[in-house]
Amino acid sequence: MIIDHDYIRKLCKVVQDFVMAPVGQTFPDGSYSRNATEYDLVSKAFDTAFIPYAWPGGYPIIFSTRDEGDVLCAKCAKGLFILEHKDINCAAYYEGPTLQCTACQTDIESAYGDPDVE
Repeated sequence: MIIDHDYIRKLCKVVQDFVMAPVGQTFPDGSYSRNATEYDLVSKAFDTAFIPYAWPGGYPIIFSTRDEGDVLCAKCAKGLFILEHKDINCAAYYEGPTLQCTACQTDIESAYGDPDVE
């Protein structure tokens, strides 16, 4: 699975606009007025792109940078995307050894464990 980066960038822009605009102010295109409900909806939509477990099934999701191939947890993948605009790939991690996030060293376990370990 590849994250739709254009969609995420648009969400980043909308979230940034919400944060920067005073309450009740309409945006330059006149289409939005900031309120808590809209901000919550946009923020939640953005967060769903970087969830640690797949739905349905609850399988762990592993993230990686497209360029370097660094393994990342959901939290670090989201931060790297926001701060550095890195392209991020993700996939369900069904089986394999426990990996560590390159950024924070959090363990990322596979759903079914390492098939090579008895």
